[in-house]
Amino acid sequence: MDKFIILCFFVVSILPANAIEQDLVKVQDLDMLMDTCMDEELMDCKVRKNKANRFDGKQTCKDQLGSHATLYESSYRDGKLQGVMKCWGKDGEPRVEAEFRNGLLDGVSKSSWDPKLRMFLAEEAFSKGQKHGFSQSLSMSTRAAGGVSISGKSVRQWHRGKETGLLLVFEGEKITGIGECFVDGQRGHKDEDCRRIDMGPYQPKLEEYYRTEKSAEHDRCNGEKKTMAGDFMARKVVKYTMQDCKIEGVATIWTRDEKRKLVETVFRANKREGKQRVFFEDGKLAIEILYRDDVPSQLTQYYQNSKIKIDAEYSPVDKHRVRINVKHFEDRGGLVETYATLARTQELRSSIYPHVDDQIPTMRLVGCRQVFENDSATSETCFDEAGIQSGKSFFIKAGQRYDQVWEGGKKVTETITDLQSRKTIDSAEFYPDGSRKVSP
Repeated sequence: MDKFIILCFFVVSILPANAIEQDLVKVQDLDMLMDTCMDEELMDCKVRKNKANRFDGKQTCKDQLGSHATLYESSYRDGKLQGVMKCWGKDGEPRVEAEFRNGLLDGVSKSSWDPKLRMFLAEEAFSKGQKHGFSQSLSMSTRAAGGVSISGKSVRQWHRGKETGLLLVFEGEKITGIGECFVDGQRGHKDEDCRRIDMGPYQPKLEEYYRTEKSAEHDRCNGEKKTMAGDFMARKVVKYTMQDCKIEGVATIWTRDEKRKLVETVFRANKREGKQRVFFEDGKLAIEILYRDDVPSQLTQYYQNSKIKIDAEYSPVDKHRVRINVKHFEDRGGLVETYATLARTQELRSSIYPHVDDQIPTMRLVGCRQVFENDSATSETCFDEAGIQSGKSFFIKAGQRYDQVWEGGKKVTETITDLQSRKTIDSAEFYPDGSRKVSP
């Protein structure tokens, strides 16, 4: 009987140099078995072949050195693996046990042998060389005495080589969690897509899991709630009411000791709808924002003496932008400035703990900005929709009024008038580079 040297790696028999190429045994779809059916030691193998010089019958390989124990065992029929293939380590422990039909994986493939439990921890089902059916991976727990036991398992379903359905996580015989949803080998589908896929013998336990989760979700999604928010040094307590998994009614934010209210907000179906109030340390009102569909429509900020500091009105420009018209007052009530700015609607929805800077960004001014002194305007600068200075503007300096016209951020004309005599002191036109035109 012929002898040859075989390396049990990826279940490929390696023959001496004078062997013919067709005697190489290559098994398809054994990625999972690569690391478990591998031994770098050369093995002494006994080969049976038929009259056509093809492997046929039982094939065995033993440790060439040391124990001479069997390391590989399989059966062939006319050159193709047929039946159960087994691999062992030199310590005698199993490594792989896989079923074949006509040279292809077909049936159950087992790997990840645990010597303490005396069992394989991973099983996969194959049909005609493709994963087909259910695979499972067992998980272990270590006892205080040093022993191990099976604590749970994860189960996946395959159909003709493609994963389909939900990953099921078990503790004992009970499903305690589900993983990503696969449909036809593609991940990231919604759970509803996978609910239509039958999980075979696991379907009753999956339905039980859904019923339990629905009850738990109802408890999570309804009733009075209290959570902690913010970093450790500035921890805050958040109180709110959930209805159908959405915040409903008045939600409040408190100091860590719950003695002082910081913010209160009215919600409707998880969106701010109505007034949101922010308070000073003494309990006085600091900011009041009126929300409609989670976007501000009116904002008022107060000084400590309860005088208005900022008064802002919001008006939608389009689906994505809001124009904010702002009035800024001094703490005695006098007007300081007025201006308008544009903001993205989505940005105004992002702030849970409101600050005026979040709600009134000034990155791009539009319209005309006026500055006041003793309730009289001392300057006016106008901007186009792109935030570029354009149109008429003026400012007062040292008893003189400067009236200007701008186009695209460049000064076009300027007239200087003495305020006391109301006489024109100077009038000029300018080139685009800023240089003054000389009168003929």
